[in-house]
Amino acid sequence: MVRRGVPDQSEPTVLLLTGRDLGFGGRASKTQITGKMQRALFVVLALNAGEQLSRDWLADLLWPDADQTTARKRLRMTILNLRRSIADQSSFEVAGSSETLRLETDPKDVDLMRVLSCPTTADLQLRLSTADLYKGDLVTQFPEV
Repeated sequence: MVRRGVPDQSEPTVLLLTGRDLGFGGRASKTQITGKMQRALFVVLALNAGEQLSRDWLADLLWPDADQTTARKRLRMTILNLRRSIADQSSFEVAGSSETLRLETDPKDVDLMRVLSCPTTADLQLRLSTADLYKGDLVTQFPEV
């Protein structure tokens, strides 16, 4: 938890600002998400950490040229593979219902979300520690969606 003016010293679990591929901090360091669409789905879920996202919306976002039935099938397979990739992580999981999906983690466990939520009125130490989270641009190899 970040108290006003006191930086959160813990490393974010999900690292999107790497300038390369996904990164994971803390106990999540061994996680490998290899598929392009798995990474894309994970990034979208991480950018909306803790929020319910419509499976129809995700299917349309990731496979805009596919019909809804095909896109939903692809989404189901991608979710299955993503869950397998992150199965050994207790710090986050992909959960949801037949119509929604979410990444169960605190938004502050995602480096980009921590950067975006840093108040402009924060003291210099907090702003500098938040700026240190930036290691490069948002995940590369992200498919065009």
